[in-house]
Amino acid sequence: MTWPAVVVDQANLLQGSSTSIENKVLFVGHANTNTGKLISLNAQTDFDEVFGEEDHELKRGVMAAMNNATSDWSAWAAILAPDDTDPDDWVDAVIASQKTASCAGIVFSGEFSDPEIINTAATLRTTLINTYSRWCWMVMSVSGPQDAESWDDYIVRMTALQDGIAAYSVQLVPLLWKNDPGALAGRLCKSSVTVADSPARVATGPLVSISQSTLPVDGTGKEIELSHLQALNEARFSVPMWYVDYDGCYWADAVTLDVENGNYGIIENVRVTDKVCRQVRLKAIPKIKNRSLNSTPGSTAANETYFAGVMRDMSKSVTIDGVQFPGEVQPPLDGDVTISWVDSSHVNIYLVVRPYNSAAVINVTVALDTSITTTEAA
Repeated sequence: MTWPAVVVDQANLLQGSSTSIENKVLFVGHANTNTGKLISLNAQTDFDEVFGEEDHELKRGVMAAMNNATSDWSAWAAILAPDDTDPDDWVDAVIASQKTASCAGIVFSGEFSDPEIINTAATLRTTLINTYSRWCWMVMSVSGPQDAESWDDYIVRMTALQDGIAAYSVQLVPLLWKNDPGALAGRLCKSSVTVADSPARVATGPLVSISQSTLPVDGTGKEIELSHLQALNEARFSVPMWYVDYDGCYWADAVTLDVENGNYGIIENVRVTDKVCRQVRLKAIPKIKNRSLNSTPGSTAANETYFAGVMRDMSKSVTIDGVQFPGEVQPPLDGDVTISWVDSSHVNIYLVVRPYNSAAVINVTVALDTSITTTEAA
């Protein structure tokens, strides 16, 4: 015998949006004020109060990031003591910040000059992924020319610094204008573009606080030239640049320390893939021990469509400030999501992500036609 009853449950279909961290960056550097603290920043922050009134690299970088982003910019800063140069301590600062700050990028201030520290940063990304499932790209500031060091000697030294290192999440940014890493971070966090857009995109506008009116000089007093910036870029350093007879300074390709034939030699490819990883993880968690994901053909087809939703959402075009941007990735094709069962409790899901192309080199040919043609009078 069954007692009559009506039972009503509320089902959560998990169709809401997730918090976006793609434009959020953690700065790690040295200051005399708020040492040992993690500070939340936005465009209204009093930087003299947070970092002290004196001028230093961390403060310059954060201000450059704010000025090169948009009014909705926000970030975090983990502040170390001025005399704390131990790499283990800035790694510990990043790990400690994970309890509060979830960010897509990390900017290290400190004029690094030891190749091992670059490897430490690459290892830190792996730690963050394995421990917190957080994918972070990194910007490391390296020193500019030293006393009496010429541009040519500086380029030789910088080339040796990164030689042989494979770390596709790491960008090396020389301190030429003294705030270059922050300017790059701000441009990457500009909400008027997408994560798929290169900081080299000229239509984004010129850099702020980096200009041709105050060109850096080497140890001999010689101003930097485009040839020097190009040489640094070819040596896998991310640098500003300018175009002859075109006002303003811009950014060259933000290159990473990926291997020569790797897919992640430019930061926009890293950022797009990182975003896919974050989104697909959130889709996979509700499927744990959910029998709707099983090895039957119907379930396989349904869940391939379900996981392809990440790419479908990211493939939608968006209009920002009146400019239409194509999707961050191309729409998924049949076969871009594959589900393979290892055994009754282990399943592998493979996703193929296809970014759009964007031209870094534009060749234009102009042909002159001097033949006699007949035209009708107006």
